[in-house]
Amino acid sequence: MKIGLVTPYDWSYPGGVRDHVWHLANEFIAMGHDVLIMAPASGPKGKLTEKYIYKMGWTTPIPINGSIARIMLDPSLALRVRRVLQREHFDVIHVHEPLVPGLSQAVLRLSRTVTVGTFHASSYPSIYSTSNLAYASTYPFLRPLFRRLAGCIAVSTTALKFVSRYFPADYRVIPNGVNLEHFSPNVPPLPQFMDGTNTLPLRWRRSPARWFSEICREARLARRCLYRLRIRRRLASLLCQRPCLLFSCHRR
Repeated sequence: MKIGLVTPYDWSYPGGVRDHVWHLANEFIAMGHDVLIMAPASGPKGKLTEKYIYKMGWTTPIPINGSIARIMLDPSLALRVRRVLQREHFDVIHVHEPLVPGLSQAVLRLSRTVTVGTFHASSYPSIYSTSNLAYASTYPFLRPLFRRLAGCIAVSTTALKFVSRYFPADYRVIPNGVNLEHFSPNVPPLPQFMDGTNTLPLRWRRSPARWFSEICREARLARRCLYRLRIRRRLASLLCQRPCLLFSCHRR
């Protein structure tokens, strides 16, 4: 089967949707399918040729929910997408965040084959949430586009509750997978963090205070054993190549 995977976010920058698409593509390839990824890409990496990837063009950074979404806003995008779809003749197209402006919407609008959408975003109800405001103000115009999806997937129950508030449908919840070769009880812990505490590494985000408050809330709900939080902002080179926030939870 020939499968097209689509992400609206800049392939040159790390992110949850990008990683999801990349690992999903590898799993499909291992199963014997023919897979191609369509994604925007900017900067020096955008000029590099990568196997299985159509780099559709440059992106524009847009602040959203305390982070930066780099999406493609280009008048020539529809023409580029049409050419790829006519050339490749996909059996199935899997669009991630299908209602995000740019590449995802263009593929969904021009697709003439079975098209499935996966929704990743989630947001708590708030008038200050960019995602809530975007869906609340545009869902009457996006509903015809949404109806083009043959199947709907949400990566979590939180994402399901968020998107179904504006676009009710028969969703299937399929969580992000875990690579057991990297995340397993058999993998030895990092010695510098073996201090008797439970340590959760998080990549540095544009708004650390927002993520800190969410971690505190989830820790209280899930563990109910939070006694002390210790915050460190320093580079953990064995974990990732970016600064981290490390939260350590001590039991009573």
